[in-house]
Amino acid sequence: MIKSWKKAYADLGINGQIFGTDIDPLAAASNFVDSFHIVPPSKHEDFIPSIQNICNENEINLVFPLNDNDLMPLSLGKSILEQNKRIVSISKMESVNITVDKWSTYNFFKNSGIKTPKTWMPNQNTKSDFPILIKPRYGSAGKNVFKINDQDELEFYMQRIKDPIIQEFINGPEVTTDVICDFQGSILG
Repeated sequence: MIKSWKKAYADLGINGQIFGTDIDPLAAASNFVDSFHIVPPSKHEDFIPSIQNICNENEINLVFPLNDNDLMPLSLGKSILEQNKRIVSISKMESVNITVDKWSTYNFFKNSGIKTPKTWMPNQNTKSDFPILIKPRYGSAGKNVFKINDQDELEFYMQRIKDPIIQEFINGPEVTTDVICDFQGSILG
């Protein structure tokens, strides 16, 4: 995404810089941004103040999160960060809550008529043919997602994954999309 922004700046003749932050000084994105800063973890009380300081010191006027873990803290801290006419490109808290909770995401899709794999909570005792998937209800980046082939594997991972959800296994390539919209909801890219 960073490369795309830089290309868009060049194509449009915009003189802009891209600043990046992370808790890890070796984060991959640090190699692509114009300026990189270490910040506390997004759940730390100093996360929003550190982002605000970086923005104020560098006259940054747009904050755009790339990490799922930053969505909730940035949504909560949006009003603080926007005090200097800065734009924080983040969804409303209601949408963020749906995004970070896979059970809420599943129910949102189902209630909206969007086809989605069958998903259930472990206590629902829904029968399904193996293989199935087990994953944390709250999590991102495909971490701790396991394909389960039998009951023994299911019981093994049920003890090791915090707040698990279970999902039917859909065979095929993973498809991921990102959509950028303007503030009226029109798709930009």
